[in-house]
Amino acid sequence: CSSARREDGARQNSCHLRRVWRLPAFWFLYMAGLGLVYPFQVVWFEQSAGVTGQQLGLILALRPLMGIIGQPTFGRIADRTGQRGRVLGVVMVCAALFYAALPWMTSVVAIGIVFAAAAFFGTSVMSLGTSVSMAALGSESSARFGRVRAWGTVGYAILLVAFPRLLERWREANGLQDAPGEPGLGALFMGMAAFCLIAGIVIFSVPLRGAGQARSRTGDLGLLLAHRPYRRLLVLAFLAHALLQGPIQFLPLLVSDRGGDLTDVANLWLPMLVVETVLVYFSSQAAARFGPKPLILVGIGADGLRWILTLLAPSFAWMWPAQLLHGVVIAGFLIGGAIYVEQVVPERLRSTGQA
Repeated sequence: CSSARREDGARQNSCHLRRVWRLPAFWFLYMAGLGLVYPFQVVWFEQSAGVTGQQLGLILALRPLMGIIGQPTFGRIADRTGQRGRVLGVVMVCAALFYAALPWMTSVVAIGIVFAAAAFFGTSVMSLGTSVSMAALGSESSARFGRVRAWGTVGYAILLVAFPRLLERWREANGLQDAPGEPGLGALFMGMAAFCLIAGIVIFSVPLRGAGQARSRTGDLGLLLAHRPYRRLLVLAFLAHALLQGPIQFLPLLVSDRGGDLTDVANLWLPMLVVETVLVYFSSQAAARFGPKPLILVGIGADGLRWILTLLAPSFAWMWPAQLLHGVVIAGFLIGGAIYVEQVVPERLRSTGQA
């Protein structure tokens, strides 16, 4: 009997260790890829792919549009099957394939189609990753999620800082430092594809047990939408994203307009991410003490103040203090929102709810 207990304890410890390293590794790898793409993709579209201002706006608008379709679709599939980690892994492999194809596209139409396909899969990764992390952490999810998610910000910061410097060295080695445009910048999408693929493999078989494998039932979606607290959060999140997500997409162009370059974009992001890492790491404790609702409201308010101050900044140097509010936005709005959903949504609907 004691031997059986020891074997059961050993299995539980092994399962725990697999979760312990897989979750931080997943967030680190995936967000390292985002650190390549998110801050610099607008520069590639404009200066390397030759996309004009109006075309750029239309292409970037495809990402949230695809997210509206893709996120609930894959969240629903994950909840219906109960195989949340595997659905996430497959989604990430598909996203990686389209990211890898993007720099090879030669027309605006082809770029838009491939970008939309990458966004259809890619926009679901954060919500599915959150639901898998919450399921894997089990009863400790609200208390520990911030610590796990903080590793993603670390990965984002490392690649954000490293990429412009590595790209500059590559240009010098190939005699392209004075070439017009941004030669070699398309490598950011290949890097994103590689990180996305590796992260998908890491998370594919993350061990989930019990409630972590709970399957939703027919009619559960209507039950979720009838849940008043969740419906209020859904409306609030939609309005906040609709009003505040546009400026972050064009931040590199705003930096360029104020006299900056790719290195300045990276340098602007770095203190933002230092603040974000600290606040995200302690966000679970803040949510436990004050509740997730105040965090959400503070995060949204900080985002609005951030962009008002940024637009009023007379020079690049004055943009730095305003952008430090980015960490408050992520820790408050995104992490607080994820914890709130985990608290109010049934476990069998956690992927759909996070979407």
